[in-house]
Formats: sequence, C-alpha cells, structure tokens
Amino acid sequence: VKRGAEGNITKIIQKRLLQRGYTSLEPYGATGYFGSVTENAVKALQRNKGLDADGIVGRNTWKALMRKQ
Repeated sequence: VKRGAEGNITKIIQKRLLQRGYTSLEPYGATGYFGSVTENAVKALQRNKGLDADGIVGRNTWKALMRKQ
C-alpha cells in the first residue's frame, strides 16, 4: 500500500499509526487517503523499526505496524 491508495486498508493503516503515537496524522484523522502525511508517518515508523524507509506498507512494515508495542 503506497501513496495514492484509497480505502479501508489505508484507514486501518492510519488508525494503527495514530494508536502507535504518530501524531502528524492527528489533525486529519483516518481519512482513507494515503497522501504525503501518511507516507511521512509510515517512513517514521519504518525508521524507528530499522526498516527501509520507503513509505510503502509492504509485508515487513505491515508486521511492524500490527505488532504489539
């Protein structure tokens, strides 16, 4: 899932990022649109988890996102 994506999967990603404390999304909430704000939050998560910070929610990023804190 990457920039430009829309729909329920993007909303799930955004909600999980918010739950994990990626506050850059707070003014917007879970809109279901994967824009630059969501991409930057994903990159921050990836950096924090030692992943390649490409802004794309692939298998490893998904696992990191869904893992218990």
